[in-house]
Amino acid sequence: MKKKILYVEPFESGAGKLLFELMELEPEWELIHVPNSLLALASLRDDGVDAVIADMDMPDSIGIKLLDQVMAARPRAIRFALSAMKDMNVLLRCLGTAHQYLVKPCDAETVRAALRRAFAMELWLPSEKVVRILTASPQIPSPPRLYFQAVRALRSDTSSLDDIGKIISMDPAMTARMLQAVNSPMFGLGKSVVNPAEAVFHLGAQATLSLMLVAHTYSYFDMANVGLNMEELWRHSLATARFAVKIAESEVCPRSLCDEASTSGMLHDIGKLVLAANHGDRYRKAFELTRISGCASWEAEQDVFGVNHAEVGACLSVIWGLPASIVEAIALHHHPVLMVNDHFSPLAAVHAANAIEHAESERKEQVEADAGFLGRLGVYDRLEQWRTECRELENP
Repeated sequence: MKKKILYVEPFESGAGKLLFELMELEPEWELIHVPNSLLALASLRDDGVDAVIADMDMPDSIGIKLLDQVMAARPRAIRFALSAMKDMNVLLRCLGTAHQYLVKPCDAETVRAALRRAFAMELWLPSEKVVRILTASPQIPSPPRLYFQAVRALRSDTSSLDDIGKIISMDPAMTARMLQAVNSPMFGLGKSVVNPAEAVFHLGAQATLSLMLVAHTYSYFDMANVGLNMEELWRHSLATARFAVKIAESEVCPRSLCDEASTSGMLHDIGKLVLAANHGDRYRKAFELTRISGCASWEAEQDVFGVNHAEVGACLSVIWGLPASIVEAIALHHHPVLMVNDHFSPLAAVHAANAIEHAESERKEQVEADAGFLGRLGVYDRLEQWRTECRELENP
């Protein structure tokens, strides 16, 4: 079916040239360029739209308001925020509203790649089953208010580590979880960290933000008697994050990819918390099915719920406004072969890290990773070397 893309940006911005080039690259797409939100909303009313790209740098937060309206009117349309990234406050306000960010100036090939990825995967557009599960879940954590304060502080030229530490310490439960993580063998610091400011110094900005999200989520839920070992899941998530970073570094990946691998590793099983906390009886049934049949947890969840924790976690990460590469890694860490592109990504790092961590903790000789997927990337023969390097993290 022909895809329809609505591009909302003032005419004087040079969007016409970009769209002309995009039409040459993808003649099967229908591209509609409008200069303001009124015409954009009229287009939404007149016909279905598969994707909306909206300029966030228009005055009076027009772009943000438009994406809010698109979300209400066409919830399954993929929403892109286009920005020069000059005002971080504007971007923070679109968290959860936009599915992905495009940085101006943006060339046609970049837009095309982002759209093709979105249309092929659509993993940030949850299935009806996931929507029903989440709608019936009274406990759905939002990113903590302090998280956004920390984002602003970490990107500010005037904030100090002490300032950021003070922000984190305003949430005692989250602080306790973060310090527990930093002082665990998984981070291998070799010293005791006693305050959040020192944790930020050792972790770095992106790892700090990731740990804030996962620590907040773990402290949010009351997980008594739901058939889920919280401490084991916490340990596994931290180990997977560490292993994912090590694997990405071993492949000489850029720092940004290593950071996304870390966040994805920490959050890859977050859907288990949502299912267990909100649907305890059914989750216990899935847990028992895993124990009796020996099937994987995600297979038991699929049988009991009709969805699995990877799908639920990916949907939660969309609500939180996390980047598409992290959503992809969470959504597909059990089915990486569904990835469209044949390049090393946070998904590849997390899939391998998750498999290696399970093999290590369960003392298996063989790592049960997707050979076809890793072979397609040309890295399957690196799996045992990665395992050796991950072991060295635990036994330096």
